Amino acid sequence: MPTEGMALKGKPTLHIYLSVPAANETAADTLFKTHVGFMKKTHAIGAIGTSPRLLEYSIAKGKELNDPMDPSKGETGNFLYCMSEVYAAGEDVPAHFAAAEKNWEMMPKFMECIQNFGKHVDIGSSVLTCYSDGVTEPCTTQVGDATLYVSYTCPASAEAEMDAFFKDHEKFMRDFHTFDKSADDSATPRLTSFHVSKMKELNDPMDPSKGETGNFKYMMSETYCAPTGVSGHMAIAASKWGPGFAKFNELTGKYATFVAPGLATVCGTMHV
Repeated sequence: MPTEGMALKGKPTLHIYLSVPAANETAADTLFKTHVGFMKKTHAIGAIGTSPRLLEYSIAKGKELNDPMDPSKGETGNFLYCMSEVYAAGEDVPAHFAAAEKNWEMMPKFMECIQNFGKHVDIGSSVLTCYSDGVTEPCTTQVGDATLYVSYTCPASAEAEMDAFFKDHEKFMRDFHTFDKSADDSATPRLTSFHVSKMKELNDPMDPSKGETGNFKYMMSETYCAPTGVSGHMAIAASKWGPGFAKFNELTGKYATFVAPGLATVCGTMHV
């Protein structure tokens, strides 16, 4: 099927992160495997095709740590499942849910899973920053890619500070990262996707009619060719980003609600 890229900025996204007990791992694996099949059967890749149209899609899985920044503190025993999706236009998000209601028999189980195990849900956030302002190839993430996810919730008084931080972060990502798979991760980490999205926090992320909290949410989603990309990214941030890395640590300490640096590996995309 032909595909055509689009610019990512301003495009609608959704992110769903779950922490699933080990006793439910097999059921969750089956759930997300069927989700990948549903997406491949009902969604178009890129600008061409019938809605819903995807620009990015991945499912990642990994073991949850007691302290995501310190593996020495051990594991919780739960498994993380991280879903990240970017759509071509606003109408593609409701089209996605309509398709799920009609064509995915596991949709009720998925909603139950979110209710029981959800750590983070945002639907309809918009891409604030990404690797390029121009047209980009859609759905470049591959099974086996390493991931980095961080989500933030901040008061409205911190919005300008967060916007400025992520603009600086975007420059850092563009200056020191690449999509060239032949590059050296220790010098130029190899990305397969990158975006930060933003939205006003809802009282109920599944029901906008219940109003807003007054806070803002920011979601950082990055995938790399290999785990060495994540470690290279962190090392280069510490050595070359200067005040930006200190600001990252400050804001993450103040506002992060979900942190998973290198914990989950991509297990589902539009390609496999």
